[in-house]
Amino acid sequence: MFFWKQLFRSWVLWIGLSPLQTLWGQQVSISEFMAANQSILVDEDDDRSDWIELYNGGLTEINLEGWGLTDDPTHEDAWIFPSITLFPNGYLTVFASGKNRSSAQGPLHTHFRLSQEGDYLALLTPEGEIATAFAPKYASQSIDVSYGAGVLQADEQTLLPARSRATAWIPDSSQWDSTWMRSSFDDGSWVSGTSAVGYDYAGLIGLNVATMRGNTTSVYARFPFELDTVPNLDRMILRIRYEDGYVAYLNGKQVAADNDPSTLNWQSGSTQNRPDGEAVNPVDVDISSAIDLLMPGENVLAIHGLNQGLTSSDLLILPELIGQTRPEGEMGYGYLLTPTPGSPNSNSINHLTPEVRFSRESGVFTGSLSIELSFESDPNQNLQIHYTLDGSKPDTTSPIYQGPLSLSQTTQLRAITSDKEGGISPITSHTYIALSRQTSDFSSNLPVIILENYGAGRPPQNSRQFASMLLYEPQGERMNFNGPPSLAVRSGIKVRGSSTSGRPKPSLSLEAWNEYDQDINIAPLDLPGESDWILWGPYNFDLTLMHNPFIYELSNQIGRYASRTRFVEVFLNINGGALSDSDYYGVYALTEKISRDEDRVAVDRLFPEHGQEPAVSGGYIFKIDRADPGDSGFNGAGRSIRYVYPKEVAIERPERDPQQKYIQRFFQDFSRALSRTTLADGDSGYAGLLDVDAAIDHHLLNVVAFNVDALRLSGYFHKPRGGKLTFGPIWDFDRALGSTDGRDNNPLVWRSASGDRGTDFFNYPWWNTLFRDLDFWQRYIDRYQELRASFFSDSATHAVMDSMAAELAEAQVRNLERWNQRPRGTYGGTYQGEVNHMKEWLSDRLAFMDGQFVDPPTIRWDSLPNGDGRSVFMIQPDGAQIYYTLDGSDPRAMGGDPSEHAKLYTRPLTQAKGETATLVARAFDAGHRSRTGANNPALTSLWSGPQRALLSWGKHPQPGDLLVTEIQFHPGALTEVELAQQIALREEDFEFFEIKNISSEQVELAGLSILGGVRLELEGDPSITVEPGGYIVVAKNPSALPIRHPTLSVPLLGPYQGNLSNGGESFQFINQEGQLLLDVDYDDDWYTETDGEGHTLVLRNELQIPAANLGADAWRSSTSVEGSPGLEDPQAAEIEMLAIEMQEGGVSITFLQTAGVRYLLETTTDLQQLDWSILQTIPVVDQDKNTSIVDANHMEPQRFYRLRAVAP
Repeated sequence: MFFWKQLFRSWVLWIGLSPLQTLWGQQVSISEFMAANQSILVDEDDDRSDWIELYNGGLTEINLEGWGLTDDPTHEDAWIFPSITLFPNGYLTVFASGKNRSSAQGPLHTHFRLSQEGDYLALLTPEGEIATAFAPKYASQSIDVSYGAGVLQADEQTLLPARSRATAWIPDSSQWDSTWMRSSFDDGSWVSGTSAVGYDYAGLIGLNVATMRGNTTSVYARFPFELDTVPNLDRMILRIRYEDGYVAYLNGKQVAADNDPSTLNWQSGSTQNRPDGEAVNPVDVDISSAIDLLMPGENVLAIHGLNQGLTSSDLLILPELIGQTRPEGEMGYGYLLTPTPGSPNSNSINHLTPEVRFSRESGVFTGSLSIELSFESDPNQNLQIHYTLDGSKPDTTSPIYQGPLSLSQTTQLRAITSDKEGGISPITSHTYIALSRQTSDFSSNLPVIILENYGAGRPPQNSRQFASMLLYEPQGERMNFNGPPSLAVRSGIKVRGSSTSGRPKPSLSLEAWNEYDQDINIAPLDLPGESDWILWGPYNFDLTLMHNPFIYELSNQIGRYASRTRFVEVFLNINGGALSDSDYYGVYALTEKISRDEDRVAVDRLFPEHGQEPAVSGGYIFKIDRADPGDSGFNGAGRSIRYVYPKEVAIERPERDPQQKYIQRFFQDFSRALSRTTLADGDSGYAGLLDVDAAIDHHLLNVVAFNVDALRLSGYFHKPRGGKLTFGPIWDFDRALGSTDGRDNNPLVWRSASGDRGTDFFNYPWWNTLFRDLDFWQRYIDRYQELRASFFSDSATHAVMDSMAAELAEAQVRNLERWNQRPRGTYGGTYQGEVNHMKEWLSDRLAFMDGQFVDPPTIRWDSLPNGDGRSVFMIQPDGAQIYYTLDGSDPRAMGGDPSEHAKLYTRPLTQAKGETATLVARAFDAGHRSRTGANNPALTSLWSGPQRALLSWGKHPQPGDLLVTEIQFHPGALTEVELAQQIALREEDFEFFEIKNISSEQVELAGLSILGGVRLELEGDPSITVEPGGYIVVAKNPSALPIRHPTLSVPLLGPYQGNLSNGGESFQFINQEGQLLLDVDYDDDWYTETDGEGHTLVLRNELQIPAANLGADAWRSSTSVEGSPGLEDPQAAEIEMLAIEMQEGGVSITFLQTAGVRYLLETTTDLQQLDWSILQTIPVVDQDKNTSIVDANHMEPQRFYRLRAVAP
């Protein structure tokens, strides 16, 4: 298809209320924009900002410096472009976010936003002339529907079809290097067949040249075609699928190439790999300049195929030659149901018609089902409904709806409305799954996911297969099929896992799709919204069914993000027919896929424009693992590393070359630092490039679980912008924790003695260097003993396992019946026996690790008899001495000697009343020895981890003393005023939570630990106090929070590590005695206005800790936008609605407006998505009055309204 908007850009078009003006002969124009972006495009701040796309349809490049975009009809207030080049046939997307960013080294943002209701929009030349203008305003817009220039399809004729005659020769000399591509060349001795030429592309290859593998990287291929006469063409396209590179000739003249070397001969190879997933998608190359090479009679397209390496596993050359002539008619602007920012547009629609309404939502049924279709009637429109029953996209040629549809089998019903004036509605679809009588009675305590692929067979491994997904959640305590699903979505699924993909019970990768097969975010089971998910299916190695969920939960508890999980049961129907018990696939864990997201791996979004520091420094996600299909990875610091984000196919594009070079330099620097420096060198050594604490936690989690594939497979790490290389998240622990694999059977060794012995944890590349650094080893021990006293304790780990086992107790029986993976007789032959074994195994593992390190001392104190002070006692382990300091410093110096401030403990310390000290103590055992040598750690440490105590006379918080009374987890959008004060601000900089002292005494917070999703250690500063009834605020960025809250008057603590997740989070408060003070949980779906609309969660009762089962009922949305940190939030005014009615001018809403209160009237078209937009702000009035608001632009088939009272 030829997008004629690329060449002909000179009409004046009138679209409804919005005349579109373009300057005659102007190359650059607005080709598409979106004024109600909910899910199509995300900016670098993870905001779904509206956007404007520019297109250069001319033949020369244009520097946009001095050009402008404006929503001001007078053109006095325009946003001006920086110096940036827009190439011919090129696109540029600008976010219309109001953030006002005009650096060419990052995504561009205008200083204005787009209005969904319609507004003026213009592109101006440097001289102030109109290049494109929507005047007086563009038409009202719909959510996730863009507006732009539709395409005119060119008249095409195929000159060389995809399946055509072909000959090939695998060159072994240069004898034909200069002649083989000519049309007159005699190829009679070559092998012949049909295209494609190549090997190992099943279903595509017609002429196999696999014998070149291991011998050469070049192949010559010729594709002859006949022309009776030379057609009169306006354009000629080479449409080619290829791997890895090629050079194309038409009748002996070179016309196109990619991945070709600067010097070409019979031994040449491709300059880079081209992934399989990209190779099978055709690329259109404009070779219009070669039209004159065509001649009557026989023509030859000759292609020099190039592989990257001699041992390359595949090759593909599949060309077509297409001729195009300009169509009659004009290009039209209109609505685009499939937005395409940065790429050619789809067909436009003159106007949108009402969406189809279904009499029943998606769900299951038995017997038969009658479905009625309808729409919101408009007397001025003569509408028809078109529908399909086979899952295909309906269009105006699809059957016309005449009456109720009777369904008796599983059906995906999709429908649109249309009118005679060219209007079409977005597609609406629902899925109706037929149940067998037996399966209709299914019930569970777990959620159930149904995947229906309409008889398409087992999902493939390397490509996605369409499937409908329905999620049924327990209502009360039980799930059944009597009610509607909580989620119904289109999806693409595939089998995942390299070594486990052949299992009868496959793990699945699932991607949520909209009606046009584009990714959309879903938030199942209270998990943060995203499009990519994993259904992990425990099978033969993990008979407890919980290895991954357990260790991921442990990782999250210690403050290291790991994928969140939810246990579910799955039905997967791959054979067609009604859903039956035979489609039951057992227990799965719905799991977050490791991906870049503010609620997953929260590295910065990386755009092609990010080519200079600091932007180019992140974020990246990598892994050490088997390569994904088509990927080759890169070598960094002696390791073979794979790209996860950006994907390899993206980062290998020329515009991202600075990012590739940055990564290469970074790993070179890291390699040098690792080999030449130690932890004692601080940030001038490897610790300046590596997040040491994250590395230790990552390694500890793998070692504690005895993950036999750790570090060498599924080893993820990431590089935040401006930050250090950070290990994590952990992944894939089915062969761990005493599994049936066997290599992890013995918990009392550092490395397995069976099979391939698994990972050598302490001697694996990179890690072997770190663990030969005594100070790193000591820091590792310090962290282990800290965790052993809390999250790694037997009681804490067993509690997590017991909770998960109780959740799985019922479903594991059905899973066992389905797959017959029997519990081991050694452990009683029962599921509970397997759980008990896992608990005992982990206790033994932790006890073994305890024995490798010097035990820490115990600190106690008692008041003196006269009450004038206290005695401080330290109890040392057998055979050890205790060194301590009273100034908070470490009694162990770098290198392992006692520090200059350290004192040897010989008798109890006496502390006078009123004196304050921060005691730090370590045990030292000169005779201690741990396992070292081959397959073990290289070093022994003689020191224990530190024990700390704040010895002050103030009150330390006890359970019941503190409350978290306000949480700002998803701040509202940045304003121009805020950005003017600090250009690098991000929305997350305004996160905070508020702590209130509800005791009757002043409390000292020193020694308090905040753990979980956010992490903060308040060390020994007794001046951090909160008065009775007083507040203190903990901020993500204490320097930024006063910008949004300039009247803030309470102390600020922070910054903390981690983030308050936009999808829900938990965090805990622990006092210095190790007592749990608070366990705070929240979810993003409690109140929509707190999830990005600026409002905070406010505790309803600030006098007592809420019961854990209250959930959302314990909280409310703040009255004040952005909350009231450090102050009690005012109660919201009551709202009295008086009338809602349809009038000739629109929808009228009347309410009693209370004096002194500001109101927001908001709308949405989808109560499930809960994405509200502000229709009107109603200002404060001096006295109560009846107020009426009229919505005159009510165009959607359904629209919901919400009226909120907010602080003035």
